[in-house]
Amino acid sequence: MKFIRLFSVVLSFVLSASSLSQWISAGSVSGVGTFPSISVYGQDGIVIAGGPSGVPKVFKSTNGGSSFTDITGDIPAGKELFCVWAVDANTIYVGDGGAAGGAGGDAKVYKTTNGGTAWVQLMNTGGTAGFFNSIVFSKSTPSFGVIQSDPPLNVGTPYFV
Repeated sequence: MKFIRLFSVVLSFVLSASSLSQWISAGSVSGVGTFPSISVYGQDGIVIAGGPSGVPKVFKSTNGGSSFTDITGDIPAGKELFCVWAVDANTIYVGDGGAAGGAGGDAKVYKTTNGGTAWVQLMNTGGTAGFFNSIVFSKSTPSFGVIQSDPPLNVGTPYFV
């Protein structure tokens, strides 16, 4: 009897583990640099932000990743992006690294409300160091969010939240 219970538990674990470990590649996107960030909204919506050395890039998929469209628009060149949060297909936030290569310094957060056609700068850190690391908004209360940056005035100074 103990053997049957043990076998049942082991079999259940193996079946669960194998079903959870099967990933399927939906598609790919290039040009997002070394440290891309991803945000998923809805069942098929994906936004990826990043960019190689000083070239910001934002890509959006509305078909679960089968294809991506460049929606970088008018985000200024010179800094790559290190964080992204998509509220929906139109409202997207991105934060940059302050300088090419993420070296920091007066990092900025941008927002689009029209799916990437136009971006506006919302805030900046000022200072000579720091870069935006993360942007997270509440799914249940999308008007509430937190944006975090490393210390804009170098090590030992307060973080920017």
